[in-house]
Amino acid sequence: MMKLTLNKNVKIVMFILAFILTFGVIFYTQISTGFDFVIGSRFDGIIETSILHHWYNVFAGHAKWNQVAYFYPYIDTLGYNDGYFIFGLIFAIYKLLGLDIFLASEFVNITIKFIGFSSFFYLARTVLKVGFYPALAGSMIFTLSNSLTVQMHHAQLLSLAFAPLLTALLLKYFSAITKGERKKAILFGSCSAVFLSAWLITTFYMAWFYLLFSLIFAMFFLPSVIFNKSLRHLVFSKFDYYSVFVPVFFFISSIIPFLIVYLPKAKETGGQNLYSVTYYAPKIGNLLDPGSTNLIFGKIADAIFSNHFISVQRVGELKVGFPPLILLIFIASLFSLFYIKKKDIAPKLISGLVLAILLSLIVMIKQGDFFLWEYIWRYVPGAKGMRVTSRYALFLIFPLALVATLFISGKIIRIAKPLALFIGMMLIAEQINVSHSATFDRKANLAFLNNLPAPPEQCKAFYVLGQRKGEFDINSKSIDLDLYPHNVDAMLISEIFHLRTINGFSTFNPKDWDFAKNPLNTYIPRVLKYVNAHEIRQGLCEFDLNRLEWSHFSGSHQPGLAAKIKGNLSLSLKSLLNPVNADAGHTLLVTVVNMSDWALGENTFYPLNVGVRLYNPEGVMVNQDFLRITLPYVAANGGQTDVTITLPDKMSRGSSIQIVPVEEGIIWLDQQGVKPLSISF
Repeated sequence: MMKLTLNKNVKIVMFILAFILTFGVIFYTQISTGFDFVIGSRFDGIIETSILHHWYNVFAGHAKWNQVAYFYPYIDTLGYNDGYFIFGLIFAIYKLLGLDIFLASEFVNITIKFIGFSSFFYLARTVLKVGFYPALAGSMIFTLSNSLTVQMHHAQLLSLAFAPLLTALLLKYFSAITKGERKKAILFGSCSAVFLSAWLITTFYMAWFYLLFSLIFAMFFLPSVIFNKSLRHLVFSKFDYYSVFVPVFFFISSIIPFLIVYLPKAKETGGQNLYSVTYYAPKIGNLLDPGSTNLIFGKIADAIFSNHFISVQRVGELKVGFPPLILLIFIASLFSLFYIKKKDIAPKLISGLVLAILLSLIVMIKQGDFFLWEYIWRYVPGAKGMRVTSRYALFLIFPLALVATLFISGKIIRIAKPLALFIGMMLIAEQINVSHSATFDRKANLAFLNNLPAPPEQCKAFYVLGQRKGEFDINSKSIDLDLYPHNVDAMLISEIFHLRTINGFSTFNPKDWDFAKNPLNTYIPRVLKYVNAHEIRQGLCEFDLNRLEWSHFSGSHQPGLAAKIKGNLSLSLKSLLNPVNADAGHTLLVTVVNMSDWALGENTFYPLNVGVRLYNPEGVMVNQDFLRITLPYVAANGGQTDVTITLPDKMSRGSSIQIVPVEEGIIWLDQQGVKPLSISF
């Protein structure tokens, strides 16, 4: 049996089976639905895909590399969000192979996961010299990652997969330095530098977390080397300046695009405030909670946290907990440090790794007023770019998986092979999470894109109005539905048609961005305020997401509804009731008939008010804004509705009013041909 497990062909088969099992678990929904559903939410999935498509446009020569198509007329707009550079490279390849936009995006996720699986195996097996089966188990633990599976709809977090590859390159670099192998040191050091720069401009969160963890690791590891004569001699005796300066040169050169993109935006936005950072900080309970959808411990976690620790928020970004066995392995490894007697560099590396995890867990936790991360936020460069502190827990699955791999391989404490096999299998099983991150309806969104008409040739930029027909409740008070649907659709449309849009939504927005859906009757005025402030009226177009129609504005053609319906509204007096007492005003019942192609009023994206203007007996207007009444819903093409108007004051003899629909902040509709309803008293 032992000979069989050591056979090379058997190992290849085992590697393939482990890969199939791991990816079958992670991408079960996609495979079972024929990729009708893919990773991502309706909002974050569209945002990511739009930025991926930006890179496709860059490589096709349609766009500047640092300027996505949203937030027009701002420049260098890539810096408002993660750059997705490496993701975009992979996406462009799949697009060139003929995959549709959303399938290409999903294959990017699969590819990134494969990079993580294979590079972790390479790191453990080849660089750290761990046995084949512990290395394979570690790859599965790292790739399955319980909490990352829950958060996988944030696809940028999948870039954690780059951590083992960068670590392997760095360890090969430092090994070459200690051996005096200049060429290898320059090669691996330069590759590490360029790859780190590329990671930073791809997804800042995970790359910065890697740097933070490396800093903490160095705090523990370097003193143990510097103050140990034999280790100091081992590390520095064959030191070569070229092996350091050349990789540093490559790093400085390759980091320039990242700095060009993000430093100005960091200065412009000021980064995240302390309230946001604190709000998303995990408590101890969050880190101990594997979540309801953990295959092994989900029900137990529900029983514990739902009944005994109800103060722990088990929602959203705070669902970052670790399964119990990997934490127990970490604790056992921590205690084992007291018994390490060897003085060579390997135990020092393990000690640094374990202690760095411990300190990372401590600084991340917010328990009452205890929150050390505040000092990181204040003093560590780049920390203000982090809003969701809890995501650091997602990063820590990488060093925890390394510790677990080293543990079952016997490099931390001696362990019998049958016991190591059992622990390894349990570590893998506890990472399986049945959370459904593949909720993005690929077919429905492809149908939407396929129905998009091309914009008019005169369009230089556009804004969107409304949202996809029938998709969400127009009256919803949800903050997400107020901010996301129309803005993210504008982002994707802009990239598809290579046409810039003023809309968009990102980690950071321009300071004068004001394109939330609500209040509906101020949306167009807010658009016009922005357009006029930036002097971009010429060539501006509107895309109506509800009707899938473009409108081009030129000359005196005013953006908004009034110019579209023109004079196709009529008003007539249905009844006039006398005041109920001497001081009260009259009550009028006015019938509004809509002959336009647009359904108007309440519960539509085309709100109007019925305005009342007051005139004195000499016919001079004394109050243009005497009264406003919200126009109820009125159907298109002959629909009608009655509007009840109760005047606030008694009308003096000879005075009169005019009743006219008004598009607030835009225009009175009598200027577009609607005949006012005049009533004299």
